[in-house]
Amino acid sequence: MADEIKIGIITDCKAGLNLAEKFIDKKTDFSICGFFDKGTEESEDFMQKYTEVNNRTKIDILMDLDALILSLKKPRVLLVVGRNYTREHIKLFSEKLESGDIIIDCCDVNYKESAMISKQLLRNGINYLGTGYVFATENLFTSPAFMFSGNIDAYNTVFSAFSEISSYIDGVSCASYIGPDGSGQFVKMVCTSLYNTFLELIAETIFLIRYTLNLSPYEIKDILIDFSSSEASSFLLDTAADIICKKDAKTDKFMVDVALDRIVQSKRDIWIAKYAYDLGCPIPTVTAASNIRLLSGFISERISASQLIEIPEADKIKASEEKEFIEACRKTLYTGMICCVAQVFSLMKKASEQYNWNLDLYKIACALQGGTFVHSEIMYRVMDAFKDGSKTENILVNDYFSRIINEYCPVVRSTVVKIIEKGWPLPALLSTIEYIDCYRSRRLATPIIQIIKDCIAENGYERIDESGIFYGEWDNPNDIVKSVK
Repeated sequence: MADEIKIGIITDCKAGLNLAEKFIDKKTDFSICGFFDKGTEESEDFMQKYTEVNNRTKIDILMDLDALILSLKKPRVLLVVGRNYTREHIKLFSEKLESGDIIIDCCDVNYKESAMISKQLLRNGINYLGTGYVFATENLFTSPAFMFSGNIDAYNTVFSAFSEISSYIDGVSCASYIGPDGSGQFVKMVCTSLYNTFLELIAETIFLIRYTLNLSPYEIKDILIDFSSSEASSFLLDTAADIICKKDAKTDKFMVDVALDRIVQSKRDIWIAKYAYDLGCPIPTVTAASNIRLLSGFISERISASQLIEIPEADKIKASEEKEFIEACRKTLYTGMICCVAQVFSLMKKASEQYNWNLDLYKIACALQGGTFVHSEIMYRVMDAFKDGSKTENILVNDYFSRIINEYCPVVRSTVVKIIEKGWPLPALLSTIEYIDCYRSRRLATPIIQIIKDCIAENGYERIDESGIFYGEWDNPNDIVKSVK
């Protein structure tokens, strides 16, 4: 039993109540305060959820922040879990604390802001743990994952309590210390984008099979169940299989046909695209999935364009070839998942080097596998790839993954051809072969860009035989170009 500390939970959402329930199960001492602008829709929604939880667990919730602080013992530990809390809220909460106290911030904040908050609070001696927090539904796990970053001594103070309520995978607690300020929120951002990209890859695969072969949701369900017994197995794939045949009570149509094809963009998808560019790390499959979400909002424009721009005509797949095509789609899906994971782990490695975070990618893989929606067979393979402290630059060159890529790529290429011939809107699947081809190429098509830009704008160019920036004298006669540094 974790009885060394008492935790004060400040929350405005069900996620905070879920944590309180977990602490009750483990007999961890805590107080909880509902903090929000009273009378708002959010507060009413919170109180309804609180009533539901209270009926099960008899959680007593305080409505006064000062009373919460007084209920704690030193070092005071405030766990802040909220949808609508900002830096100003964290500042308000911190003003109630003293030097040596701890704030665990599980709010929706980007990693740069998290690092800034930590530095500000440290001036008053308050330890700040910016924490990525994922609580998967009971359909998957009964315990959450935490990605702590900040002061290591503060983490050691709270680890016992949080390790008792966290998921475990491969004997490793998913209450992980990720690294210095901001790194925990960075990993949470990656986790969200990985989740959204897996969803897009699965959705595109379903679309590809269903409309190429003109299959019913019942037939698609059987195919997804088969996929789930392969290396492409994942929680998200299982969920798709579970719900694809469900029907709408109002229309008796399949829910997949009733739902609008518009997806709200996650701000973490926006963050990861920006920060990937800042770090100079390509994540084309992730950004392809993000871009289609943006395009999904252009409904009226897409409808108008569909009436003007023709869909290409393509040969139908023969009945005798359908089984082979479905297997090709499975391999394409798995290859897409490999590329997605390769990109986000390369991004984390790049960030770790840039910010001196010294990230343990094995522990991060465990946290993603143990307590998040990206739980999948492929994540076990990623854990294996980093288990012995491997410094692999990109998992595409890992023995297992490179073997799969070499084996599956011919089939993936044929699937991509089918997608293009049909004119299907499946950018995430298309991006996978582009990423592989670019990453494994000794020489790209870019040299001509360097010399054109030097010729017209004197930007300079780099050479293959000598280091430095060179400037060509492009007006020399006889097509001979002299270059100078």
